[in-house]
Amino acid sequence: NERFFASLVGGDETQTIQKFPGTPAELLSKILAHNVLSESLNIVSSLLRSLTSHFTIEGAISALPQSLVTHLKEFCTLPEGGGYGQVKSLAQQLLTQMNKPLSMRRDDLRNTFLNTTRKDLATLANSYDSERRMYFGLDLISSFFSDADASIRSKAAEVYILRTYRGFHIEDLEVVDTKDVVDGTPAACLHLMWTFSPPGVQEKALKGYAIILPDMSACESLAKSWTLPSAPEITEVHILVAKVDNMLRKNSGESAEALSGAIGKTSTMVTSVASKLDAKKCVTVNVLLAHEEHVPSYLHFQKSTGWKEIPEYRNMRSTLPFLIELPQIQSEFTLSPLEHGRIFALDFGVTKDKKTEVMFARGATHIAMGLDTFQSAILSDLLTSCDFIERAMLHPTLVNKHPAAQIFLHSLPPIPGTTERDFKYLQVLFGSAVQQLVAESGPRILKLRISKIEVKVWVATSPLTALRLVAEASMGWEAMAFQESLDALTGSPVSFKNVDSAEVCSSLEMLRPHLETQRSSKRAVARRAGSTYIY
Repeated sequence: NERFFASLVGGDETQTIQKFPGTPAELLSKILAHNVLSESLNIVSSLLRSLTSHFTIEGAISALPQSLVTHLKEFCTLPEGGGYGQVKSLAQQLLTQMNKPLSMRRDDLRNTFLNTTRKDLATLANSYDSERRMYFGLDLISSFFSDADASIRSKAAEVYILRTYRGFHIEDLEVVDTKDVVDGTPAACLHLMWTFSPPGVQEKALKGYAIILPDMSACESLAKSWTLPSAPEITEVHILVAKVDNMLRKNSGESAEALSGAIGKTSTMVTSVASKLDAKKCVTVNVLLAHEEHVPSYLHFQKSTGWKEIPEYRNMRSTLPFLIELPQIQSEFTLSPLEHGRIFALDFGVTKDKKTEVMFARGATHIAMGLDTFQSAILSDLLTSCDFIERAMLHPTLVNKHPAAQIFLHSLPPIPGTTERDFKYLQVLFGSAVQQLVAESGPRILKLRISKIEVKVWVATSPLTALRLVAEASMGWEAMAFQESLDALTGSPVSFKNVDSAEVCSSLEMLRPHLETQRSSKRAVARRAGSTYIY
């Protein structure tokens, strides 16, 4: 339908009747459809943003369907004017991202591993393709854990750890080849150890350890014989299973059953070695199951849960729950997963007293932004978050429920050239991004019941400073900035100082909304009833 109207952009907009080749009835039909162009473009833009966000991590999908590629190419021929500019730009971005099939991208990465020296692996791990706006992800890297070349396996494992801990301070990453560890763990094909500190923490260094198993059959052997490195404490352990049965070759029922069986074997293995983990004062075990021709599964086990798998964290990257501060949320809310991605999570939360329901949309980004791109980057990420929330509202868990929605974004790369003097400037830029979002998408914000937006960034001081930027609907979307104080061991925020008033509040107080005015209280009641009435 839009082919005709797009052809008029640029000077012929008033020549609709004269230029139309069909009958008046056909023209009327097209005009009626064109009358809702704005809504249609918003829907298409939302879909394209979701796709580009998912495919930012290289290896997330092998290739786009040919029919979709055909439509995207047609979108690229649309004019910049007439309201088509955003759809055209998003279509071009998606085609650029997916201009190579996964097999070619995998071959490129393998050649990169072959030609990269070990001392340059850290640079490779932090690389980002600015033209295609994407980076090769952990899913793609994990496919090399079963490579026939031992040097490829070793480099892939090192890059996997370096990418997993982006934003952390990591050093002394070494292959463990001591005789007692190698001979005492016959199931393993590689061991790695490293030292790390959470973002913003310098006083305490923690130990991490990774072991690669060739396949699921090695789990039983590991449970029987596993000699851990001699370090007195190992805080985090990663068990990387290089090859698991291809789930895609089964029907959906068999696939679910096979995955459940793999998770069951993994859980049994972790329980069996619990005493060894406790002896090393281990806190967390992260397990990756690399499926053939399919994205891996990520499982999380913690000592605090009795070494049982945490289903709320399933398929999140190992560091993501910490980066998006899910443990703090869980201290006040019982969470039900709605959708979990590699770098984002959507959860439905209910307070312990059952009185408050919230949809949490929380994500992390490793893409750097400067002061000059800060506002546009935040606005783009907020629009993507709205897309995720809108899709999650269709989840069966939310039938007949009308929770408020809260957005949390954590940008890991420090903003170059920033100091304490930039706190208020960042607050202003954040406020401008939020106000632009509300101005351009006000009805959508009301429909999605978004009540709070938080963005956490790192200021390039020494040591780094965490700055929390907050805006709430109940406060008229006024931007606030808080300087975080971090726990010296874990790196989790423990208190927040308001940049304007110097008032200090606790982590628990930050979770709770500001005291409601009479008007905001009435708004909350209306929203819980499913209304967008804004009195």
